Amino acid sequence: MVVGLQGTGSALAQPSATTQLDLQHQLPTIGEPADRYMSPADEMRLGTEFLRAAYRSGAILQDPEVSNYMRHLGNTLANQLEIKPFDFTFFAVEENTINAFAIPGGYVGVHSGLILKTENENELAAVLAHEIAHVSQRHLARRIADMSSSQFLTLGAMLAGLLLAAGSGDRDAGNALIFSGIGMQQQQLINFTRSNEIEADRIGLGILYEAGFDPSGMPSFFRTMQRNRFGTIPEEFKYLLTHPLDNTRITEAQSRIDSLPKQRRASSIDYLLMRARMRALVAPDPRGLVENLEKDLAQKKNPGNTDLYGYAQALERFGDYPRARTLTTKLAASDPENINYQLALARIEKETGNQLQALNILKHLHTLYPDSYPAVYQYAQTLKDSKQANQGLQLLRSYLLHNPALTVNAYKLLADLYESDGKLIDSKQNLAEYYFNSGNYSAAIFQLKQALNTPDVDFVTRAQLEKRMREIIEITRSS
Repeated sequence: MVVGLQGTGSALAQPSATTQLDLQHQLPTIGEPADRYMSPADEMRLGTEFLRAAYRSGAILQDPEVSNYMRHLGNTLANQLEIKPFDFTFFAVEENTINAFAIPGGYVGVHSGLILKTENENELAAVLAHEIAHVSQRHLARRIADMSSSQFLTLGAMLAGLLLAAGSGDRDAGNALIFSGIGMQQQQLINFTRSNEIEADRIGLGILYEAGFDPSGMPSFFRTMQRNRFGTIPEEFKYLLTHPLDNTRITEAQSRIDSLPKQRRASSIDYLLMRARMRALVAPDPRGLVENLEKDLAQKKNPGNTDLYGYAQALERFGDYPRARTLTTKLAASDPENINYQLALARIEKETGNQLQALNILKHLHTLYPDSYPAVYQYAQTLKDSKQANQGLQLLRSYLLHNPALTVNAYKLLADLYESDGKLIDSKQNLAEYYFNSGNYSAAIFQLKQALNTPDVDFVTRAQLEKRMREIIEITRSS
């Protein structure tokens, strides 16, 4: 574990790798100056509102497999903190620019462009660890505390503007404001200072090392960004605007790493497959991606399964199901317990009309991985489409009873399942939660009103609906 407070122990004990990284750093304490302007509760509220607005803009990539991987990797890193100021939420943003950001309250987002730019899992883990460090040190709250009250009001207005724009339903405008900044003068208010960056580098390196990753992934990714910088910062490299980078940071990070025992780690199969799937999901030209991958495969004597999976995913996205099915069937046969191969095959079987075969695959997967969000979500969805909504409903409800919904689409699927099963009040309740968590408060209230107008609503349910509606109305007033 990365120790956030001063460690104890014998003076004769050998220094640990974490100590060698000079990570014995006091975490911010409750009651520090940052709390004058933004308490932990304020950070949570702002971060939650931002996430809802981002969902409404359509920017967040809600693919269950990508979301599941981001949560797993992020939590593996965040769990190295001895003291976590917040429960962390990790998500991918469908943006081809290279950026990552930490939002108050423990929300960490990474652009798809950055993920696809990483050359290995250590580099992606380094970016997440760096953002986790920003959150753990409450850098944004501390930044606000350093500003005058007038500057704070400007920052508050800026963030409110970001949320408003994201909630307007204009995907392009929302993304431009949220994820690309609204002008350098205002952007500088939330840019992290060099001291913040050095601190996040130092703590992030410790998080990486303790989680078992190769910490050289951090300076490695810094160098990747520097190689792509010629004079002014390219438009796609937003990360360099929000996270000032210079040679000193790279040198200092490398110096700390050089003092550690070597720790090598190859990219996991999950990372390789997730990145391949993401490339297909966000490709603006699916046909072009298929053609490029075909050229790449032709140049390889023995392409690996991850190469073939990426090609199969591109074929699936392009809609060439016959070729995608042939290739995915071979992959699934080569590794029957690989969840990504099996999910891909089940999707293709469903799309080609083989519903029964798709259900058999997903039933087997659920037996192997009962707590897998991607498997549960796809299984429940396929059951609904196969006129077995009641079974899908029981499956998804059981999962959500013990696990968080990784994407807001889980509420939408639950609402669809209830509707297909003839439970209209429950359907509208869950549809209200879907809209609420997507930042569309008026639509959420509308669904609750419709549920209240249902003739057979009982006294207890009516009280629950009215209470939830009052809560959402109060949130709209305070937003």
